[in-house]
Amino acid sequence: MRHLLRVVVAVMLMALTGTAWAQTTLSAQEVDTIRARASAGDAASQLSLGRMYFDGRGVPLNTSQGAMWIGKAADQGHPHAQYLLGVLYGQGSGVTKNERKALSWFSKAATQGNVSAQVLLGGIYANGTHGVTRNPTTAYVWWSAAAVSATAANDVELAALVTKQRDTLATKMTAAQVTEAEKLAKQWQALFDTHKRK
Repeated sequence: MRHLLRVVVAVMLMALTGTAWAQTTLSAQEVDTIRARASAGDAASQLSLGRMYFDGRGVPLNTSQGAMWIGKAADQGHPHAQYLLGVLYGQGSGVTKNERKALSWFSKAATQGNVSAQVLLGGIYANGTHGVTRNPTTAYVWWSAAAVSATAANDVELAALVTKQRDTLATKMTAAQVTEAEKLAKQWQALFDTHKRK
């Protein structure tokens, strides 16, 4: 579990700072274009502008402004922005720390297929953190979803890691819990696949 959580934390930090992202510079014209698109309501540009404020890239470093712009994209349903906003609430970065809000944003991102949020939710329910009661069945479902999402994204290493974590959890569950978890995981995947096709 600790190895998996370290991987997820590393992914979260890269998602906020992005090595390739932070290394590129932006011209004043590019910053103005992103800001104009973000102000006009483009969710991808809002996310970009939010990350720019967190990196101090093209704009002054300002975590509150970064969180505000990421929040605007999250409010529009952008799954990566929802995941990042959950990370920000979980860390108290640019916003007041609030694990309940973090959980809510992780859940929104995870239901849209964000693999990082799915992995985190599995860990949250496996350990009973963020104000939730420990629930191995729900953890199993989210880790199953994460394995499918990681496989679909050709991230074989993460898929194997999450599958191993899920299977280790299953050894500590009753046969009835595993059966219920597998049934729920299949139902969730079918629902997600149907929603994705629309």
